[in-house]
Amino acid sequence: CGEIPEKIPHLPDESATDTADQICTQCGYIITPAADHTHTVASEWLHNASGHWFQCRCGAFSDSVLHTWDEGTVDEESGIVTYTCTVCNENRAEIYVPETELTVDAEEPQQPMYKNIPLWMLLAGGLGVSLVLNLIFLVSVVVLRRRSKRNGWM
Repeated sequence: CGEIPEKIPHLPDESATDTADQICTQCGYIITPAADHTHTVASEWLHNASGHWFQCRCGAFSDSVLHTWDEGTVDEESGIVTYTCTVCNENRAEIYVPETELTVDAEEPQQPMYKNIPLWMLLAGGLGVSLVLNLIFLVSVVVLRRRSKRNGWM
C-alpha cells in the first residue's frame, strides 16, 4: 500500500569516496553514490498503477514510461475484464460491460415505463386514491359538525 509505519533517518556508514558508496547501515540504501558511480539497472521492470521503470541500486530511475495495455481478457462469470501491460506485465482490472448494453437502437424509439402498464391498472389506482381522499373528507365533515353542535355553533 506504500504506507510507512515508522520512518527513521538513514544511518550512514563512512563517507562516499571515488570508488565506494556511502550506504545506510540499516537498510542498505545508497545515500551518496561513489564519485565515479556508473548506474546499473536491474533487468526487471519496477511498476505501479500508472507506469513502469528501471531503477539503479542507488535509487536513480531510468526509462520511466506509462503502461501499454493489451486488449484485455474478459471473465464472463465474475464480470471482470483484466488488462495486462505488454511491457512489464502489470495488471489492471475493470468491471466488464458488454457492448450490447451500451448501444441504443436509433430506429426503435424507447417507450416510457408506464406504457407497459395496462390502462385499467392506471385507472384503478387513480380511482382508489380518489375514494380514499373522499372518505377522509367525509369523516372530517362529520367530525366538524358534531363538534359544532356540541359547542353550540350551529
